This record gives sequence, structure tokens and C-alpha cells, in this order.
Amino acid sequence: MAELTVDVVYSNALYSVAEDIGKKNEILEEGLEILKIIDKEKKLVMFLRDPAIAGEDKKAVVKQVFADRISREMLNFIFVLIDNRRTRNFHSIMREFKRTADRDNGVTRGEIHSVRLLTNSQISRFEKEISRLLGKKVSLDNKIEEGMIGGIKIMVDGRMIDASLKKRLDDIAAVFEI
Repeated sequence: MAELTVDVVYSNALYSVAEDIGKKNEILEEGLEILKIIDKEKKLVMFLRDPAIAGEDKKAVVKQVFADRISREMLNFIFVLIDNRRTRNFHSIMREFKRTADRDNGVTRGEIHSVRLLTNSQISRFEKEISRLLGKKVSLDNKIEEGMIGGIKIMVDGRMIDASLKKRLDDIAAVFEI
């Protein structure tokens, strides 16, 4: 039997509550916004992770920073993480929450690798085409691949479409046995 990780347990609990109150999308959006904030505010992260600071002090700061920006449910969830000293798991909890939401919405996640960031329009076109090819809704995350010369690579469900310039050059070399 698979062992549940802390991230999965907390994510499942949050997802269950969000589903019960009809706020799955709201909770997901709030969580993603919080991630953006804490990615920028390293001092806040250090403060929340500091074991020498009392939980009540942490809650007061979190309430001051987020009270008017997030739902009561999300605020209470963060308080639970503070009480249980699990704030360091927030990223992975929200990643698992998003994975569960995607699965429930019939969305398969994948990655599109490119030399530079693609526009939303370009990503959308690739998502539509890959969705058509696989017969399921696909959402792609754009990743920059440093060693790539040009083109793209798409990975979904363990499958890869390699339309990179390097792959094309390798194919030519194989034909001519270079």
C-alpha cells in the first residue's frame, strides 16, 4: 500500500473542505497567489519557518498580511500549518492540490520545453493540438531548456514529442551515418 506523505494528507484535507463548501477554484487561486507572494518575500518565509518565533506571533503577521486578500478557510488552513509546524510544506501541498483539481477536472498536465518563454497564445495552440491528438484535455507548463538550440519538446503522460533542432540534426546525422 502506498504511504501518504504530509503534503498529500494536508492537500487532501484542504481539497475536501474546499469541495464541501464549493470553493475549489477560489482556494486554488488563493494558494497560487500566496505562492507568488512568498516566492518574492523571502523574509516572510524565514519568519514563518523560524522555530524561535511563537505560533501566535506568526498567525498575527499572516493575518495582517493576508486577512483581506484570502478567504477565511485559507487563512485557517495556514494557521493549522503554523500550529503543526508545516509551513515549509505549503508549496508541495498546493502543487498536490492543483494536481487533484486537474485530475477531477479531466486535465492532464504536461511540459513544453523551449529556448525562450512562449506566449500564452502559442501555448494555447499547442495545448489544443496535443489535446486533440491524445483525446484528453492537456495543460502545458512552459519550461526553458538552456541547451536547446531551437524548436520545442513536449512531454505528456510519459510521451515525448521532440521537434527540437538538435533532434532534427541528430536524425540527419543518423541517416548519413555521420
